[in-house]
Amino acid sequence: MNNSMNNISGKYIWQWLLVAYLTLLSTPGWAAISGTVQPASITIPIAQPTTMTVTWVVTTAPAPPVTFTMSSPSGQFVVPASGQVLGTVNALVSSTVAGSPAGGPVTVIITESVSVPQQVSALAIRAGVATIAYQRTFSDGTNSGLVAASIQIGGSAAGQFAISRMALQFDDGAIVRVVPLKSRLSATANVSYNGSGMFTGYWEVADPGSTAGTPIFMQLQPVAQGLGGIDQVRISSQTLPTDRQGLYMVRLRVTAPLPSFDPPVLYYYVGEPKSGTALAFMPMTVMNPPSQAYVDSATQFAWQPVSGAHAYMIEIFSNPEAISNNLPDIGGAPAAEDPQLIRRALSRPPMAGMLVAGNQTQTTLSASTRAKLQHQHSYFWRIQAIGADGTTVGEAQVREIRTP
Repeated sequence: MNNSMNNISGKYIWQWLLVAYLTLLSTPGWAAISGTVQPASITIPIAQPTTMTVTWVVTTAPAPPVTFTMSSPSGQFVVPASGQVLGTVNALVSSTVAGSPAGGPVTVIITESVSVPQQVSALAIRAGVATIAYQRTFSDGTNSGLVAASIQIGGSAAGQFAISRMALQFDDGAIVRVVPLKSRLSATANVSYNGSGMFTGYWEVADPGSTAGTPIFMQLQPVAQGLGGIDQVRISSQTLPTDRQGLYMVRLRVTAPLPSFDPPVLYYYVGEPKSGTALAFMPMTVMNPPSQAYVDSATQFAWQPVSGAHAYMIEIFSNPEAISNNLPDIGGAPAAEDPQLIRRALSRPPMAGMLVAGNQTQTTLSASTRAKLQHQHSYFWRIQAIGADGTTVGEAQVREIRTP
């Protein structure tokens, strides 16, 4: 019985002590350290080392009655929501000030210059956040408290953040592909930019259900990546859909920073070649442009349709003997193309190309295709018809084109 009474008494004593402690903490004037930071928010560039200046305004109340030192042995860069530590600053900051004999508050001002390593912003972007904190725990020798500065990521140390160029290719470096059903295929964007900031966008795909008319792009994969420190980056897509036969279009649509140009587009055709089937090429007739013609953004490439074609593939090959600024005069009838020169050109991968739907018989070169062509150069081009099973069912004679 006595033991039971003792247990009950002990239980209530601990409850009373806990209530008393919590009451004491909530009582005005209870010793505590608080503070603010100037400026209230700081912006740093992405993936670049930088330096920021922080002014800590720290108040202790009630302050010690005698001279005391307010200090913090180290600081940390953290993700506020998760507490993830992105970096540590092992540097003491302190200031010695007069106490408050009357027990009133005392405010201490400490200014600190902080070196921010580039990994801090890089780790933050990898964690999917654009706002972090730089925090320190301050102590007056008796009491302590945490004070934090807010840091925004995405400022530019090298001018306005802008996308200047983007080029697309498939994972093997090709700019057009014909692949069997359920093949593994991905795309890569080579992005050139200025400044630093948060790059956001979406990989998008238009499937065969819409590419025969007005393509309807569906979101495939979001992209969010901090850019800075270098002026070019490669951004890869996830595996592209190849589960349906026909013509596909893929692009990387940028939402920030908004580019000043339309997004380039890659084309690929999905078929299912049948092993052991002989290829029966049908000669194709090209109506435009004529051989050795100069081409520009308005030049129409036109051809006669091929029965059974589900897509047409235009490929452009560099002329191995083309010399910039020294093209021959093409006045009068064009000279016949050199077969040996053509074979040499076609022995190398095409340096540009396009795919168009099988119901089209003419097109102009896309901006991304024209961007691969140098001024005052000679090229060879050909067009092939792609059948329902992904095989080549038609091909036109190779022609030469030139750029002004």
